[in-house]
Amino acid sequence: MKRITALILALFSSLLFAKEEEQHEHIGTNNIKLNYEILEFSNSKKKEDGKRYGIELDHEDSQNHYQLYYEKSKTNTTKIVPKDLDVDKITLKYQHKLKGKQRLTLLYAHIDDNIMKETNGGNIYGIGYQKSTLAFMQYFSDYPHFDVYQSDLKYSLKYNCIKYTLLGKYIHLKEADSHTKRIP
Repeated sequence: MKRITALILALFSSLLFAKEEEQHEHIGTNNIKLNYEILEFSNSKKKEDGKRYGIELDHEDSQNHYQLYYEKSKTNTTKIVPKDLDVDKITLKYQHKLKGKQRLTLLYAHIDDNIMKETNGGNIYGIGYQKSTLAFMQYFSDYPHFDVYQSDLKYSLKYNCIKYTLLGKYIHLKEADSHTKRIP
């Protein structure tokens, strides 16, 4: 059961990076983006509704792209869960343009979660390389009770104003005390 929970959390952490993977160019400008979402969980046994809001500060020059994103989620839960869910996430991302259509990416994220002790205080580090439409990103997630190693290989193609993306993921979980446990 513990490994299944860890796998679900690892997949959840990989989904958190969808927002950070957006590609956009605005050379020579600074952007501030505000985000507000209303969450509805109509078929959930644990969650009722909630709100998510955030702010993104974004600067890009001819060689560098800096992003700072803060997100806060407040979710009202049902009686099954002892308290409402409160999640804070901060993400820092840096991209450096290399020759041609190549980029080097560095990423850091920190997650505070008041219910899931497995992800509370988690630190996620990422490094990646992109050449044209092919990108590779390696993540290391450091949680108090386990670590996650994740590799993403992505190929994107734009055809007739539609963007197609083929994404391959490899996820490896390592429990903090796995060197002393035997897995049946």
